[in-house]
Amino acid sequence: MDREALLKLFARYPKLEMFIGAGTIGLKTAREILDIDRWLMQDIFKELICCGAVKACGNTSWRATEECQQFLAERRQQDVNGQ
Repeated sequence: MDREALLKLFARYPKLEMFIGAGTIGLKTAREILDIDRWLMQDIFKELICCGAVKACGNTSWRATEECQQFLAERRQQDVNGQ
């Protein structure tokens, strides 16, 4: 997984980090949370797939990869530890 690319997406869309690992996420739900249009959501979805953070679950949803889940857990632990 390309962590740098994922961190850039988190910087542009801070809410993305809150829900990316929440299970199967629909593109419509994601775009409503991020308050963006469907075309921008498609671009973000492609970036997430290309950086290896998510895998597609059908045509309109995704799940975070195992590596992405571990990365999110590490980031949460660093926040708890105040780093």
